[in-house]
Amino acid sequence: MELFIPVVIGLVAGILGGLLGIGGSLIIIPGMVIYMSHTAAGYHGIDQHLLQAAAMIVNVFVAALVGDPPLPGWARSCGRSWSG
Repeated sequence: MELFIPVVIGLVAGILGGLLGIGGSLIIIPGMVIYMSHTAAGYHGIDQHLLQAAAMIVNVFVAALVGDPPLPGWARSCGRSWSG
């Protein structure tokens, strides 16, 4: 249950980032600041670099999915491509 709110923040960031064309970091970082300020440990400004690193890690996964993947063997033999 403790991961529910961070997962919701990630989903909202992904959906709004995709629909509006904004970076998900614009939602992830403030959302995590608000979430962490309500936890028992609290939020301290020293944690800012961790939040930015988490947002950058999300960008790595997004970039990996957007890149042009290699074609499987059956697609190469059929002359199909991912980009059309």
